Amino acid sequence: MISFSVVTPSYNYGRFLVDALESVRQQRDIADVEHVVVDGKSTDDTVEVLRAAPGNVRWVSEPDDGQTDALNKGFAMAAGDWVGWLNADEFYLPHTLASVAAAVEASPDLDVIYADGLFTDETGHAQKLFTARPYSRRMMRWLGPYPLTCTCFFRRELLVQHPMDTSLRLMMDFDLFLKLGDAGARWAYLPLPLGAFRLHEAQATTTPRPAFVDEAYRIRGRWIIPWEHIRVPFQAVNRLQEMASGAVSRAKRFAADHTGDDLNWWRDPDVEASVAQLEREFDARRR
Repeated sequence: MISFSVVTPSYNYGRFLVDALESVRQQRDIADVEHVVVDGKSTDDTVEVLRAAPGNVRWVSEPDDGQTDALNKGFAMAAGDWVGWLNADEFYLPHTLASVAAAVEASPDLDVIYADGLFTDETGHAQKLFTARPYSRRMMRWLGPYPLTCTCFFRRELLVQHPMDTSLRLMMDFDLFLKLGDAGARWAYLPLPLGAFRLHEAQATTTPRPAFVDEAYRIRGRWIIPWEHIRVPFQAVNRLQEMASGAVSRAKRFAADHTGDDLNWWRDPDVEASVAQLEREFDARRR
């Protein structure tokens, strides 16, 4: 049986952290999972939350050099065979780790597993489905980081061998994905939702777009990727492939059937049952 570590960087997100912790602690069908939380010396109630955390949580609270530095620390602390990246304002669905374990058991040579994700509002109610795509090194280089990190799981030794660049504050995931792709990592995409990405005003993704563009161009230059205008044909190909694969229709069905659904499954047995039904719905379509 494989073991899991989940690494969560945190800074002043105590109001969300309880949900992230519970979504890991209450994972179904997985007994061996540790949760590593690396907090950047928060000034809110984060430390109080961590002191009251369940026994599977290991944590530190100390000054750091930002989220990327915190993630590198957490990856180095992790003891599991496989490591998930779950930010403090995100959460897993009930059978996330069981789905990843099944994929590893079916293909033991995998190095990275990722899936679709759900966008929610600040309170954890569904807004839309984010559909990823099967891995392509070429499309990753041209389109950017299309997996959501809350759906990503990595073989632990890869993260130790390839630490992230702490000079990157916003698109360190893109740089990591390109680095692992060039290192020959073996990827698998699961076309079902595994993680939820909460949209709220305080998150890093609300940073003005020029900051993201600056980092993107630094990363593309590092990996010898040509300039922006040449990406247009690849974006068109990607859209056609999404339509052909059914990703667009799956997103539309989700919006029609599940917008506004409560996804806080760890709080309420009725909500857990409805989210489990959602998981079965996607699993049936995958087969």
